[in-house]
Amino acid sequence: MQFCKLMHQKFYPFIAFLFICFLGSSCLKKEQPLPLPPPGDAESQLVNIGNDYATQVFYSFTNGIVKSDSFDIWDIAFDVHPDQNELWLNGGSNIMVYPSGQSDFNLPMPSLTNKQWMYDKPEGTYGLSALGALTPESHIGELLFLQKGSQTFKLKILEATSDHYKIEVGGVNDASGIMVVLQKEEQYNFVYYSFSNGIVQPEPVKTDWDFVFTRYRTIFPGLNADGSDMPYIVNGVLLNTFKTLGASDSTKEFNFAEFDLAASSQFTLSPNRDIIGYNWKAVNINTAEYTVLPKRMFLLKDQLNQLWKFHFVSFYDENGQRGNPRFEFKRLE
Repeated sequence: MQFCKLMHQKFYPFIAFLFICFLGSSCLKKEQPLPLPPPGDAESQLVNIGNDYATQVFYSFTNGIVKSDSFDIWDIAFDVHPDQNELWLNGGSNIMVYPSGQSDFNLPMPSLTNKQWMYDKPEGTYGLSALGALTPESHIGELLFLQKGSQTFKLKILEATSDHYKIEVGGVNDASGIMVVLQKEEQYNFVYYSFSNGIVQPEPVKTDWDFVFTRYRTIFPGLNADGSDMPYIVNGVLLNTFKTLGASDSTKEFNFAEFDLAASSQFTLSPNRDIIGYNWKAVNINTAEYTVLPKRMFLLKDQLNQLWKFHFVSFYDENGQRGNPRFEFKRLE
């Protein structure tokens, strides 16, 4: 198995069909939507995530690079869907959570083993966070400990409603914390919080992007010496969770130029955030040099129901600087 180690470490836009012709006694004629232009030639894009992979880049096949910022600008995130209350962790910062089972904010930090700390599943779909869906019976009102490197924080989710979260957050030794209200804003996927900077919003409007290059945490099942799962920080691609699907097939090799719509039927589209992931490249553990796998094909169906093929062709720029993945893409339908 080859994988990439870091240092230390899916609303269609609403298309309105207008009824504008009033004929005779209020009879309406339906206007036909304009068809999409035919797929054009393949395009190439380079994104800079930095030598240290500290920059995350949000990308859209239609809009290009939408936004760039630091991957660690946030620590925790909350789902903004009115019917989905869930807490997510910044896996790229190796944040983990321990549910204490107690409600007293003044509870001292218990002595914990590595196995007691919990983390999200990399698929990133609803219910697969470390704690799962938040309900009055499950984790709301419970004191949570969160570990980020050498720092530990306390968190209580006091309320989780259709339009906001109310939390109490503080340091590991604090007897009480500060109260913060995080409003659910429907134009985004999540509302984010930083232990250092409070409420932040690293994510662009959810209808503006397809995927993000970022650090995240994957899991290698049973890879630890004791047979337990190994969480591991990688750098790769995560899908937009809003009406975006992806597909990959790591068992076959394809010619990008010859890959067509008929060939895409071999793939199964998935909402899993990590379906593109990191294994479009391999690393030589002795030299820390990366090799991109250009015959590994990926598909993405965006919010406009457009299907794209893409593959990666390099991880270095023209000056040999790593952290500059380049990919080719073309719309299939």
